[in-house]
Amino acid sequence: MDTRVPTSIAPMLAQKSEPFDHPEWAFEVKWDGIRALGFSAGGAAWQVQTRGLHWVAQQFPELEPLSALPTGTVLDGEIVVLRDGRPSLAAVLGRLNTSLPAKVRHACARKQATLMVFDCLYSGGVALVGRPFRERREEARRLVGTLGAESVLVPDYFVGQGVATFEATCGLGLEGIMAKRLDSRYLPGRRCRSWRKIKSPDYRPDAGGEGVRWRN
Repeated sequence: MDTRVPTSIAPMLAQKSEPFDHPEWAFEVKWDGIRALGFSAGGAAWQVQTRGLHWVAQQFPELEPLSALPTGTVLDGEIVVLRDGRPSLAAVLGRLNTSLPAKVRHACARKQATLMVFDCLYSGGVALVGRPFRERREEARRLVGTLGAESVLVPDYFVGQGVATFEATCGLGLEGIMAKRLDSRYLPGRRCRSWRKIKSPDYRPDAGGEGVRWRN
């Protein structure tokens, strides 16, 4: 790992909120999965760290495209397993608890995981944590676009339209949305008002989903 990049990073966390509109905020889907940071050290060296600072790359070999990112790159996101277009928390937690190589290969084939990237903390060893969210997100999109991998994606967000985004998300049976100030800095390990989580009161994760919380 590039010496300018920490070997472990506690992710930034969000405060709870109600739906709102604001032209200086970005609104996006809140993915019900495992909060994870992807690290690239160049060559074949890559790693995935959970919010609890656990290393889980061996459980998710389909995220290996992260190794093609420039040395010293760190992306923040959520690992999800989709079933009929909706995240299955039980399925992704099942993947997390599978570590034997043969079982990992079988689980990977049956329950393909995707890293939904929403931030870039370091790019090629250069710290971006002090830059605005909108710049970090565009850098994440640029970097992930070079991979051409179905297992690492950068979803869209919507500026200003928090209420409509929340209602549409709830209508799809998803967990809710995240709201982030477009000018917000990334503050590792801190729960800040510049990031807000807005959950649907009617959302129910699939069976087995409420037991363990590794995420945001």
